[in-house]
Amino acid sequence: MHVGLALAATWPTVMDPLTRMVGHPDADVWNHAWGPWWFWETLRQGDLPWRCDWLFAPEGGTLWFIDPLGAIVGALLVPLLGIAGAWNAVVIAGVTATSWAAKLLSTRVTGPGHHTWIASLALVFGPYMIGELHNGISEAMLLAPGLLSLALAHTALTQGGLRSWLQVGGALALTTLGSPYYALAALLAIVTWSIPWLLERPSFSSLGQVAGGAALAGVLVTPLILLIHASLEASDALVHRASPAVAELVLHHNRVDPRTFVAPFGFQSVDYTSMGEAFVHSGYLGWSVLALAVIGWRRTRLTAFAAGGLVSLVFALGPALSWGAEPLTIGGRQLMLPFALLERWVPVQTITHTLRLAVPGLAVTAVLASAAVRDLPEDGWWPSSSCPWT
Repeated sequence: MHVGLALAATWPTVMDPLTRMVGHPDADVWNHAWGPWWFWETLRQGDLPWRCDWLFAPEGGTLWFIDPLGAIVGALLVPLLGIAGAWNAVVIAGVTATSWAAKLLSTRVTGPGHHTWIASLALVFGPYMIGELHNGISEAMLLAPGLLSLALAHTALTQGGLRSWLQVGGALALTTLGSPYYALAALLAIVTWSIPWLLERPSFSSLGQVAGGAALAGVLVTPLILLIHASLEASDALVHRASPAVAELVLHHNRVDPRTFVAPFGFQSVDYTSMGEAFVHSGYLGWSVLALAVIGWRRTRLTAFAAGGLVSLVFALGPALSWGAEPLTIGGRQLMLPFALLERWVPVQTITHTLRLAVPGLAVTAVLASAAVRDLPEDGWWPSSSCPWT
């Protein structure tokens, strides 16, 4: 069923999967679809995908590919499906995994049942996912590792156990490989969820279990960070670390207006079309999903869970509150937001697409929406045991 949802979300690519590619040709498809091919060509020659001679030829240079997780999976499929087919397979697999992870998160939080499909539907067919499919940004489409981290963290906080926390650490490392943005976003939500747990004064044994999971995440993530840093600092680096001034410009270009979460009819924080760009970025939650989420919260009183999602939405707004084309000001001063605190510990050059931090908020809203219909009789509103209502 998850595959069916993914095929529907990427329609009509399935009708011509070997030559027709998911994504708008004037967006970022080409910057991502070549990755699996590059990995395959490099690996079959016995080399590692670290130095690329095809960009800025003939000199080439050092490159950390933006989506190594998708490239690794796609590289295995290039000899079988070709470049276009491998790209489509990576995208469809990513959406399928996202649907599965969303359902898992809903199951862990609200319990098993057909209602958990609501979470899958809300995320797979939500404007955020559809926008990233349109953009052809493969690492932004793959929400699954971050959602898996959230599901495992919820279990660890409610049930405890070293194994549970080690699973959280491993999932966060996998999320970092796919997208550091989503790892940071998941961590923000998990930390928020942990506050009531910490207020209950857990035992030293429980704190040690958390430390074990954090240590595993650190051991796995540190090499990734060092590799990315080495690729940026190499003498022949193809991608250079942006200066703080340039990063500020990119942040402004990708600014997030809070209306993006509630304004319907295709509202975007930035009108990219007027700039001659084909990108579509939306954090729209959907009025129907929001209404169900409010009902779901009132029925479950999952306040800490909801707070974790709200925190991620606030951080997604960036360092200053924007409204339209410019930041809001009072007395000539910008209204600074919690994201600005992150810039004290994380270089501003590393976080320039703040909307991606909203994913836990989208997921929490979808899960609470599923909770709204949890207690409805499954016979009557659900057509069959194998096909969810869409």
